[in-house]
Amino acid sequence: MPRNVLTQWYTSNGGPPEGPLTTEAMVAEIRAGRLLPQHLAWREGWPQWQPIASCMAELGLAPTSIPPPPPPLPPRMATPIAAPQPARSRGLSGCAIVALVAAGLLVPIIGILAAIAIPAYQDYTRRAMVSQAIGAASPAKLHLQMSMIGQPAGQCPGNGQGALRAPEDYARQGLARITFGAMETGDCGMELVLRQPKQRALDGKRLWLTLEPGLSGGWTCRSELPDKYLPPSCRSHAD
Repeated sequence: MPRNVLTQWYTSNGGPPEGPLTTEAMVAEIRAGRLLPQHLAWREGWPQWQPIASCMAELGLAPTSIPPPPPPLPPRMATPIAAPQPARSRGLSGCAIVALVAAGLLVPIIGILAAIAIPAYQDYTRRAMVSQAIGAASPAKLHLQMSMIGQPAGQCPGNGQGALRAPEDYARQGLARITFGAMETGDCGMELVLRQPKQRALDGKRLWLTLEPGLSGGWTCRSELPDKYLPPSCRSHAD
């Protein structure tokens, strides 16, 4: 059946009617796939809307010229619900346990090392203070030797004689005073009194330096201090 190009068409795919469209425009929309056989069409003279498939002959289209409708969309897959993750145990990790064990072992070791190191360091500090005091008495040794020149045999000069000054005049860092005179052996020498107010083990303690008889100029040393606070030359059993 020849199509009437002057006919005006209206279409609907379930929504509001669209149109008017000429017959040529209708054909173009159908061939483009924008109008499908199941869509409805209406033109003047029709009592009601009809599927486009029923008016294909009037439009001059063979049924095979209608592009097939697109395949239906695949069913939408529901988003899988993630399974709840098991709650992590709040216990300590292996590394934390190892660290705690190591710390527990380390504490007593540190305590042992401290118990050894601290007294050893204190002994070293006190020994250095005593050595410093003996070194500070070096000028007094020279004064004693000078003052012995011209002295009668068997006599030792005391403070205020010859080049020897008063005991407190020899006060230095670590030294309270030096007293000159004869030692228990009868030889001439000096008594050093230490001054270390912050070291109760040293403060007020005495050392005796004795000039050896003859012309050797050597000195012997002894003290009331424990050997661990003395330099080797002053210990009761020299190292």
